[in-house]
Amino acid sequence: FTVLPKDVVPYVFPFILNDSKSFDRLKNAGLSLFRWEELADSDCPISQAYRDCLVQIPCHQDLTEIEMDKIIAIIQGLKVNNTI
Repeated sequence: FTVLPKDVVPYVFPFILNDSKSFDRLKNAGLSLFRWEELADSDCPISQAYRDCLVQIPCHQDLTEIEMDKIIAIIQGLKVNNTI
């Protein structure tokens, strides 16, 4: 969606990692994120790629400004080091 109604707040933001190893780097850096590994078991290479690299980054209305800043800092820190 390019625009959401005023009363709609997504719970997570979908993000595709360049490398599945980035998931562990993000988790170890303290980012609370999820992927579909238990739900998307498949022999299909495309499904497998999404299973490993599609993550859900929290973006819901209960996040504090400090928590959002931490999420941004973690992602930017790993991006600068070319690890995501």
